[in-house]
Amino acid sequence: MKETFYFSHDYNAREDAKIQNMMSDMGWEGYGLYWVIIEKLAEAGGRLAIKDTKGLSFALRVEEEKIILLRDNYDLFCKDETSFWSNRLLVHIKKRSKISLIRQKLGRKGGLAKAKQLPSKPIANQEQNVAKESKGKESKGKEITSESTPAQEMKDFISNPERVISLIREKGGDEDIVRREIQKFISYWTERNKSGTKERWELQPTFDVKRRLATWFNKIQDFNKKPKISVYE
Repeated sequence: MKETFYFSHDYNAREDAKIQNMMSDMGWEGYGLYWVIIEKLAEAGGRLAIKDTKGLSFALRVEEEKIILLRDNYDLFCKDETSFWSNRLLVHIKKRSKISLIRQKLGRKGGLAKAKQLPSKPIANQEQNVAKESKGKESKGKEITSESTPAQEMKDFISNPERVISLIREKGGDEDIVRREIQKFISYWTERNKSGTKERWELQPTFDVKRRLATWFNKIQDFNKKPKISVYE
């Protein structure tokens, strides 16, 4: 995006003697043209080439003679053999550049000050990340064991069904069928009640996920075309 800047415009600029002298000949059209030229000068860094007057005329859709009249009379602009400018605008541009330079220096100082405080933060963040990663791995790697409660076994299965899928695939089960049916199994048993407080499996008097999975797969015709495969063992 092109950077744009603001330059001050006196609210009573039309009362300036030079402006009024110009307006007596060119009217409000001259007043508007004056400020458009000032804008063009600001965009160009403060100066415009004399030889580009024709191009400026085309860009502004104004007769070239009017630009020359405004530029060369009324003491509103200064010029030499190659370019013209506004002294007041140059003062503003110089002031703006000075302020920008000061801000850059302050920004660098602020950046250095912040950099000195950074070493301790990455270490703390790394420790937190390691702890989170370790916790995540522990959760993903948790296996369903006989020591777990039935509720915990179901929660572990729902959060990580890949272990069961891998076991069945290793024993010759069709992976596409297994994935499809496990998705159906989870979708069926995790449906919530009307109040949304409990899932279907939580409403059962007893729920052993290993037995439920075995029963589910035994009822699947496609799965049972192959030799019977134990889900967990």
